[in-house]
Amino acid sequence: MIGRVLPKPPNAVPWTVQLVARIEQVDASIDCTSAVVRLQPTWRQAVYEIGFAHVTRHYPLALEWIDFRSPDVRDVIDPRVFKRLHLWRAITIERGYHGDIFTGELSLGQAYVAQTFDRLGLFADLFPATTVRKAFSERRSKLRAIKAKARMTRLHRTEVSELLKIRLSKREYDVSHTVSLDSFRTLLPPRVIRALELYGSEGVPLVELERKSADAVFEISESLLPTLVYQLDVAVRHAECASPIVTGHLSDEDDIALGMLAL
Repeated sequence: MIGRVLPKPPNAVPWTVQLVARIEQVDASIDCTSAVVRLQPTWRQAVYEIGFAHVTRHYPLALEWIDFRSPDVRDVIDPRVFKRLHLWRAITIERGYHGDIFTGELSLGQAYVAQTFDRLGLFADLFPATTVRKAFSERRSKLRAIKAKARMTRLHRTEVSELLKIRLSKREYDVSHTVSLDSFRTLLPPRVIRALELYGSEGVPLVELERKSADAVFEISESLLPTLVYQLDVAVRHAECASPIVTGHLSDEDDIALGMLAL
């Protein structure tokens, strides 16, 4: 597992893992080029399983939770910050970069890891104040992305709902045409299914199914929308063939055909 998580040593030799009891021992005269890595015995539970194995440019080997009373942060971080995030002192392997390009260098030393209470902001840096500021910045970026995605989802659902309503307004099948609910039971919300089941075993009027589906679009999982639209398309096409509307008016094709006969 360690080999999969940590960056490869410069000499490409597999890491040799040593377990040590205290965080200070993790940092005790380790050279990354020797491919020896020292970890706390609780590394798997305390680092890997909570998603801290790789944080920005850092690979934590040991973590120690700290609060606003810690000497290295009490003069540089507002104590109120600790009501919104957790902060750890860490021993990490840091990847060296020149700009955005990885230089291949690895260095071992102390860093800080901060995570907001809602887990949206996570950052590691050599300086505690920078770590906290960047964690909040990442949280804001993720919130903006979440809101943008939600906005796009609402727009998409609005478009789907409008398309279904437009098709219903141009209905070309008889209003008495009914369909089975079987293909829609896993697609529509339970309350909609219960309402449609009141029509009984003879089937549900397709016009009502279309109307209910258009209204329920905003309650349906995004992943189920394409399937719902497809199933409605199949039902509508079948209805248009099986029970078309008889309007009493000639279609354009019939007008042309009769015109040719009149000649």
